[in-house]
Formats: sequence, C-alpha cells, structure tokens
Amino acid sequence: MNLKDFLEKNKIINMSQLANEMWPDNKNARIKLFNKIHEKKAGSGIQRITDDDIKDAKRVLDKLAEDIKKL
Repeated sequence: MNLKDFLEKNKIINMSQLANEMWPDNKNARIKLFNKIHEKKAGSGIQRITDDDIKDAKRVLDKLAEDIKKL
C-alpha cells in the first residue's frame, strides 16, 4: 500500500496536521502534501511522493501509533 492509498483508506487521519508534522519548517506543508499526493505539475515536472516523504510520514504515524497504544 502506498501513502496515498493509506490516507484515502484512513480518512480519520488529518492530512493537514500530518503534513505540518512531516515538514514543521514549511508553512505551506498542507499544500505540499496535497500536491505530491495528487501528482500536481510544478515547474518542469510532476510532484511525487519520495522515499524521504514516506520516511517522514512513517515517523509521524509511528509516533501516533505509540501514543494510541498508551491510551
């Protein structure tokens, strides 16, 4: 399963907040994630989810999973 499929399947996850946690220094993180998930054209290419993006998302989601387990 890829990140797009995972987020579509798990609508309970707020993509805006996920993006803010993935890229805390980017004030347009929400737009960045949206564009990558929907493979929007930017400049001379298409924005795509990279391996680093997946690592960032897993880092955030793993933290969430650990917090849920503590509940």
